[in-house]
Amino acid sequence: MREVLDNAWYGNTIAEWLLSLAIILGAIIVTRVLHWFFKTQVRKLTSRTRSNLDDIIIDTLEEPVMMGVVVVGIYWGLERLHMSDPVQLWVNRLYHVLTVINVTWFIARFADALMRQYLAPLAERSDNSLDDHIVPIIRRGVKLVIWIMGIVVALDNAGYDVGALLAGLGIGGVAMALAAKDFVANIFGGLTVYADKPFKVGDRIQVGGYDGHVTDIGLRSTKIRTSAGRMVTIPNFKFTDSFVENVTAEPSRRIEITLNLSYDTSPEKIKEATTILTAIIADKRSVLESECNASFSKWNESSLGITFIYFIKAGNDFWIIQDEVNRAILQQFNEAGLHFAPPSPDV
Repeated sequence: MREVLDNAWYGNTIAEWLLSLAIILGAIIVTRVLHWFFKTQVRKLTSRTRSNLDDIIIDTLEEPVMMGVVVVGIYWGLERLHMSDPVQLWVNRLYHVLTVINVTWFIARFADALMRQYLAPLAERSDNSLDDHIVPIIRRGVKLVIWIMGIVVALDNAGYDVGALLAGLGIGGVAMALAAKDFVANIFGGLTVYADKPFKVGDRIQVGGYDGHVTDIGLRSTKIRTSAGRMVTIPNFKFTDSFVENVTAEPSRRIEITLNLSYDTSPEKIKEATTILTAIIADKRSVLESECNASFSKWNESSLGITFIYFIKAGNDFWIIQDEVNRAILQQFNEAGLHFAPPSPDV
């Protein structure tokens, strides 16, 4: 048996190969012990604390630690063997690359767990649907940046020319940016809408000749439904280079009408007309009485003009209030004997 173990195979005795294999298998066994220890002991300790941070750390650290033990075991088992210089160099570089990837894996998992624990609930509690689109993109973007940095460091440890690689990525990035400039502009437009909050879902807005209620705010585009029932999709970059009027945000709606009375209307009747208009508004809780103005303002060619201005409070149906006010004017003017002048014929 001793003679068999002393036989050389690829520059090492059978005993040395078996010992290296035992080290690697021992590392795998240690990972199973660590898994049991994390699951039964460490998690019990973290469950007793009020903070969720230690639970996040343990959840994200467990698998990278076990992978690290396996990597160290494989490196230790191979490094003790007598190998040629190229093979030894390859083993060393592989060990450093796997170590960097393992650390990157832990950092990416930890960052994603923090965002999932603290950032995602904020988006769920928000009324704005835009952040529901932004949070997943932020999570993917952060993980992508971490992995890119980790891979660059790993390639550097592997002996590659990272400078030339980054230069190539820079040229490719410029080409991609030029090709996707509209997409990027929409993304920044969506972020601007999210940051400035010029409107929210349900608001009535006017932009680019369209007038409608916002039904969805996405990262690339915003959808509004017009009064005709049509759905209009507006790219978000439109909100950064054009004026947006939020009709819903107005404190009140200004209504101005001109009532043309016949020329045989006496000054007393004119006064009565303005009094009637003011009284109509006083009976409406949905109208700002203090902002009401009724005055004899115009001498038209065939009529006497009375300008009537009032403001409907926000939250009321403007069409219904205008209909009620106009019918009240018509009824009370007829009862008071106030006659409207016929429209002037077009020549």
